[in-house]
Amino acid sequence: MRKVAIIAISALLLSACGNSEIKSAREFVKSNLKDPDSAQFKDEKSPSDRIVCGMVNSKNEFGGYSGFIEYAAIHLKDGWSLRLGRDDKYGLVRKVCNTPIDDLIRTLRYNDTKDEWFAKVYSNSGASELNSLGLKAYMSKTGSIYVGPFENVENAELAAISISVRTGMASSVSQWKF
Repeated sequence: MRKVAIIAISALLLSACGNSEIKSAREFVKSNLKDPDSAQFKDEKSPSDRIVCGMVNSKNEFGGYSGFIEYAAIHLKDGWSLRLGRDDKYGLVRKVCNTPIDDLIRTLRYNDTKDEWFAKVYSNSGASELNSLGLKAYMSKTGSIYVGPFENVENAELAAISISVRTGMASSVSQWKF
């Protein structure tokens, strides 16, 4: 009986942690909408420590609801990052919300020519942490950290999201030739 009580209390505490993360993500999502007070949420889940996924609907500039869209809110070390399904031409929100991040990292396709698409990481912690995750990270002469090169922008975007989810570091995507 004592074990059952401990398990029940542990489950309750874990669900409360997930709920506070979801509430925090909701507030961030709302702050990015045209009419935050009209926001409706559904199908929310937290598939990993740093990500909250779900559907959001809100009123548009004409006062009508625009329909539910997918979102992925990523909890960074210094705030949140948001990906909305309507702006997602590669289906990355769905991939990140339904596939373990370590599996996504293993699917990244690199380009051996050392030019094209990179994920730039905004952190002072160096490339070794990213390399330990199975990513190809480089530090530039100026101290910037880059992961890549990737064969296309979709892989670079997926790497940027994966880095943010796994480490809490902000990242962006850039294209360049050497």
